[in-house]
Amino acid sequence: MSNKHYQDLPEDAESWDEFRWEKLLRESDHFAKQYFRLMKRFGTLPEGDTLIDQHLAGLKLPTPPESSEFFVDGGDFEDRDEAPESDEEGDDFSANDPSVCERHQAYLSLRQCALGWCNIFASFLSSEHRHIGTAILLHLGRACGYFSGALGDGNYDQPSWHIASAKRALDQVNSALGLIDQLSTQRPTYPKVTDPMKATLREVEDGILDFIGKMRTKS
Repeated sequence: MSNKHYQDLPEDAESWDEFRWEKLLRESDHFAKQYFRLMKRFGTLPEGDTLIDQHLAGLKLPTPPESSEFFVDGGDFEDRDEAPESDEEGDDFSANDPSVCERHQAYLSLRQCALGWCNIFASFLSSEHRHIGTAILLHLGRACGYFSGALGDGNYDQPSWHIASAKRALDQVNSALGLIDQLSTQRPTYPKVTDPMKATLREVEDGILDFIGKMRTKS
């Protein structure tokens, strides 16, 4: 995807409310849907990238600023001897701590669901249901991205951003749950793996809702 599809955030972005941020994130969701639809159509063609760029003409994504409290530097996780312990609260950490999402139980459970779904997709789904499996994986991946952005680095000076990002994570989890429900009816053997996945994702939803509630007390 070429850089022409990216644009800088406006100067007044720090004053946006949650609804303006959510509008921007919905535009990102729309872009992703269009991109993956076009990938399915043109991805294997020699000129696939060019054709995709042409069909995406006019659609724009914001470019995250290099230095912003809205986007978290991953830090040096690769150099750590062990992962930090999870914490039920997940937001009781000092500001500018890149390990916040690594300690939030709902995020850890969500990420585990995404990784687990990769295994289910690769080894358990029949070929005629892989298109549903791919869509579920997309929703779980975007949910992880949104919730990671919502948790940020523990600096919640702009709660409207964190609320909006968490709301989009919740929407992606809901979409994944709907598709998993649909998939569960396709074969008698599926519920033995989809039922535990649904139970965990409902716990994730509760965790995201709890986070949104806490952010609202800061706004």
